[in-house]
Amino acid sequence: MNVSSQPKSKVIPVEVEWKGGKLVEAKIRNIRLTMDAPPFEGEERKSLGPSATESFMAALGRCHMMSILKAAEDEGVEIKALKARLEGVVERKDPEETGFKQSTWRFKDITINLEVVSDADDREIARVLRESHKYCTVGNAVRDGISGKYGKVEIKKS
Repeated sequence: MNVSSQPKSKVIPVEVEWKGGKLVEAKIRNIRLTMDAPPFEGEERKSLGPSATESFMAALGRCHMMSILKAAEDEGVEIKALKARLEGVVERKDPEETGFKQSTWRFKDITINLEVVSDADDREIARVLRESHKYCTVGNAVRDGISGKYGKVEIKKS
């Protein structure tokens, strides 16, 4: 399929259901992902899955990785292996700072450390990395300040 025949927009459905406590189950296509509280929230029980914060970082890492590979292909640069380690710094914001009733966590910074195996020189790899940013949907959403909004809200009595 060539680019001009692809639709201009797509809906990506994901269903998330609360399972009690801090557990949720995300349904992505036919895949179920159990998500739990992150360790920095001080949960004492064994975690049953990644947190939303960790899942977001994994999505960002995967998106950047695929974008790097696409940019490398566009630039004619062969990448033989690619590994990324993301380090997210979150800060707790207290109610006095935010005006909210409870403390909240906010990303302060995310660093993506890369290990690239390629015969290309440093300038070629730098060019690939500069070009790659435009392809990452998740990174672009962060840069553009995209956030969720409520659509239809159905209220059921128990």
